[in-house]
Amino acid sequence: MMKNVLRAVAAATVLTLAAAACGSDNPTASTTVTMTSTGVGHAHETAPWPGDLDVPDLTLTATPHDDGTADLRVGITGFKLQSGEGDVGDTGSGHMHVSVDGHDVGMAFTPEIHLDGLAPGTHHVAIRLSGPDHVIYAYLGTPLSYEADLVIPGEVPVPDQVIEISVDASGVVGGIVDASVKLGDLVNINITSTVAEEVHLHVYDVMAHLTPGETTTLTFTADIPGVFEAELEGPGIQILNLEVK
Repeated sequence: MMKNVLRAVAAATVLTLAAAACGSDNPTASTTVTMTSTGVGHAHETAPWPGDLDVPDLTLTATPHDDGTADLRVGITGFKLQSGEGDVGDTGSGHMHVSVDGHDVGMAFTPEIHLDGLAPGTHHVAIRLSGPDHVIYAYLGTPLSYEADLVIPGEVPVPDQVIEISVDASGVVGGIVDASVKLGDLVNINITSTVAEEVHLHVYDVMAHLTPGETTTLTFTADIPGVFEAELEGPGIQILNLEVK
């Protein structure tokens, strides 16, 4: 999936991409998801999109606000949204998993999503299509998703620590990175990759998709003491050994 950038403008910005979809009995309903300090992210298994169905198409309208909120309007064809959690649904139906900055912030059963608790600055938003069993649909091994950067106006907080990592097909360039930060620090982990992969910081449960030729930033507050590993999910290769003290 390609990344797109949404800028904070007066009017909503609309982008289209081949890869996701919807149909809802209540298209005007809204789902509200709120950011927390560490998020509740976790890895999801993937399942291939049914071969007898067309790959869904997705559009996204995103409107950021200076009060730390944003309104998303998802338009999807070829995929039917469930009315709520626990619904069995037909083949090619389900709900959406929403993540912000690698944090899994909730599920959406409606095409309109309201995000709360966003700090000023750039936030990476990902919406993935999931079956009723929470397995993420994938086409040719790539999750059916929309990913974009959303800019919230205001003074951007400066990170206390910045960790730089480069990865390629064999793992981290130069060997596993060792880093130490203080409890309470705002941390940015900048990961430059030559391969498409998922990176996961364990316990903090921060995840992000790496795109070849791009730098992806994981941002989190180091509010859990201990020693933690970050790894490339596919090959299970450790890339970071992080101490929080």
